[in-house]
Amino acid sequence: MPKNHKTDYLIPDAFFTITYNKRKHHFLLEMDRGTVSAMRMAKRYRDYYEWWKQDGTKKDLGISTVRILTVTTGQKRMENLIKACYQVRPDGSGSALFWFTIAKYVDVFRPNVLLCRIWRKALPYDSSLYSLLD
Repeated sequence: MPKNHKTDYLIPDAFFTITYNKRKHHFLLEMDRGTVSAMRMAKRYRDYYEWWKQDGTKKDLGISTVRILTVTTGQKRMENLIKACYQVRPDGSGSALFWFTIAKYVDVFRPNVLLCRIWRKALPYDSSLYSLLD
């Protein structure tokens, strides 16, 4: 994915596109099993954010928009990762680039569940649930 030597390790677990109402939604997917520290994940998110800010999506993938999804192990881990994303911007305001859900809501045999309101954005004071089509 990212082709900058500083971000070569940013290889998501999946890249996919959903076309809905003639609009394409692009996603990078991270499957988090809780084996990497929240501090290391925070660095990963900062690097993704910098890559995105430098038009990495356009340069490396040929697309203009993307969301970075993380499916993680549980509620507490998700909250910690969301808080880690608050620091991608110097003012601590987080970024809607990053969306999170918990593995118990994801079922490979029912992929339509991914379109349900099971996703949280990495924004302070926003605990709303969203659909990937929002």
